[in-house]
Formats: sequence, structure tokens, C-alpha cells
Amino acid sequence: MRIFPQSFPGFHLFLGRLFLRAGRFLRPLAIMVMRPEDLIRFARETYQDPAVIAAWGNQEMVDSGLKIDEQELFDELYQKKGRLLLLGLGGGREALFFARQGYKVTGVDYIPELVKIADQHARRQGVTLEGITADINNLALQPLHYDVVWFTRPLYSTFPTRKRRIKLLQHLAEAMQPSGCIACQFHFDPGAHPGKSKLRLRRLVAALTLGNFSYEPGDMLWGGIEFSHAFGSEQEVASEFAEAKLEIHKLHFSAYSPRGWAILRKQIYPAGHSRPGMG
Repeated sequence: MRIFPQSFPGFHLFLGRLFLRAGRFLRPLAIMVMRPEDLIRFARETYQDPAVIAAWGNQEMVDSGLKIDEQELFDELYQKKGRLLLLGLGGGREALFFARQGYKVTGVDYIPELVKIADQHARRQGVTLEGITADINNLALQPLHYDVVWFTRPLYSTFPTRKRRIKLLQHLAEAMQPSGCIACQFHFDPGAHPGKSKLRLRRLVAALTLGNFSYEPGDMLWGGIEFSHAFGSEQEVASEFAEAKLEIHKLHFSAYSPRGWAILRKQIYPAGHSRPGMG
């Protein structure tokens, strides 16, 4: 028996926003009433706000280059040239850095205004950038084309459901050169996983509202603005990448923020055999 009607489109999105505006007790339960498609729409509405677009496209922000953890990840890349696919172009902060390093950069974002802003900044800096307005979930990619795929910040964690994330990784792997790699940043916070009693309550809310039956421990509405999945252990991270048929070249968890990153490569060589020159 459900206690909430569903008499108009966007009901679960509306209900989730209602929970977020409610008291401290109900706010964490907002994740349980929005289904995966609602969570995607929720984030898009957040980032389409003109104030958010202005912030991401700000010249000072764009010219600031890589953050400390991003620089650490970049330093570990074994592909220092070639074609780079950037998922989450924004105003071009990372894309312009990569272009200055000599990569041929293609950046993808679903907000057309940000793609235009990134192009303007590229012309201002005198570098070449290909910007594409598209849904990352439905990218049409040329097989065996890219040397590096780079996820901006913890973008990987913003895709609801393990199944969706694995499918995306498999699609990206098909678009990678055999020697290519995926630089995957993600949200890592074991403390974000609820205990048994909280988990039971969340499952109950999902059942009563016919809401988010795809909920996974670690799912949240980060900052009340977008979905994020916080991985709770190294094993959880590694098993998800393995299911996507990707090997971990490097895996790192930050000591100063709830984040981690991995450099992934295709599973070409038999288990237990390292690919030549990469140990």
C-alpha cells in the first residue's frame, strides 16, 4: 500500500524537493523518493541555473588550472599525448590545461552555454578545443579512438546505480585505444554509509512512496544539489571496475578530502600478467 499519490508527472522529483526543504530528519530521506531518472533531472536543473553557469565559466576559475588532487592524478598518467576525452567540460578549466600540454581535447557537457564559454576561453588562450553538447549516458563514440578519458572531479559518482556506471565504463573502454587509459575520480567516504536501522528506514520510505528501489548504501544528495554515490571501501571500488572489465593501474584515496581516483586500462593481458613496461 502506498501513502503518496502519483497523479502528475515529476511526482517523485517534487517529493524529493519537499523532503529537502523539510527538517533535518527528513532531508536525508530525499534520496529514497527520487528514482534514478529523477536524480539525473534534479542535477541538471541545478547546473542549468544561470548563477551556476557563471561560476563555472568565470575566467579566474578557468585559468586556475588543475586542483592539487587532479595534478596528482595527471602526474600518474602513462599517456602524456594523444586524443583526450574530457567528461564534464564545464567552462574549460581542465580542458585548457590539457590542450596546453599538447593533447587533442574533446570536451563533453550537457549545458550548451558552458560549451560555448569553454570555446571562448580556448580562443582567448590560443589553444584548440572541440566542445560537444551531449548527454554523457548516450555518447556516440568512435571505437578505438581516444588515448585518455578523463572524468572531471568526482563526476563518476554522480551517475545513479552501479549498473549505469559499469555500462558507461564499458562504452568508454570501447572508444579507447588498446594502450589507452581512463582517469576516474570518485566520491569515497566510508562514513557516509548508513547503519542497519537507518538503512531499514530508507528502504521503508522507498517502498511507501514507490520511490528509489535502486538505492545503494552510500547514495546521497550531495550538498542538496546533485546525486553522488560515496564508495565505502576499496573492495567496492575495485569490484565495480572489475565488473566493467577494466584493470586498475593506480588507485589512490585522498588523505584530505572524501575523494579518490583510479587510472584504469583495458583487460587485454591474462590475469596475473603485467602489460609490458607498465609493471
